[in-house]
Amino acid sequence: MHSGSDLARAIWGSTPDPRGYDVAKNRDTIWRYEKGKSRPSRKNLIVLATALRVLPEDIDPVPRRPPEPPPIRSRKIICTPKHKGLIMGVEIDADLPPEIAAQIVKLVEDNDVTE
Repeated sequence: MHSGSDLARAIWGSTPDPRGYDVAKNRDTIWRYEKGKSRPSRKNLIVLATALRVLPEDIDPVPRRPPEPPPIRSRKIICTPKHKGLIMGVEIDADLPPEIAAQIVKLVEDNDVTE
């Protein structure tokens, strides 16, 4: 393969353009990858690496962040008094980002008083 068009043709084939020329499908996609204007999806990264006979990490060495987990869905907070100044349990029913929920769990665990 000598060009991005050759690579695109090897992967996705070709199609006639409006003038009748046989052009590589998705050649603009390869150009955007080459120029750093976009990054390949994981699927395309594997296809590209296979066509080039390299590892996917050789093409795109930047680790991808996993998607953010959805917030915990809730709407109310209920505290059950145990003793003066102490709470026996907490039920949280509010939309919370995971890091806030983790802080609440840690506070409850750190202040657990068993009798």
